[in-house]
Amino acid sequence: SDFPFFANKQLCCMVNEHELQNESIRSTQQMLCTKWVCWLFLEIVKKLVHFNFYATESQECRLNIYYYRKCSWERLIS
Repeated sequence: SDFPFFANKQLCCMVNEHELQNESIRSTQQMLCTKWVCWLFLEIVKKLVHFNFYATESQECRLNIYYYRKCSWERLIS
């Protein structure tokens, strides 16, 4: 990994003056990585998509969502 914190190396750290074992460290790394990916999608990707695209459903297939670039959508509705 390019991120040393997420690397699969023998790690040892101190949290509240207690040494964590490798399994606990891996679960902490996984939790932090999961939270970071959630943050990335909720705060960055979602806003980028919302800023650049218009999302709509088709009348025939309500489960399908279609994304149009905002400039293309403006041309379609005008």
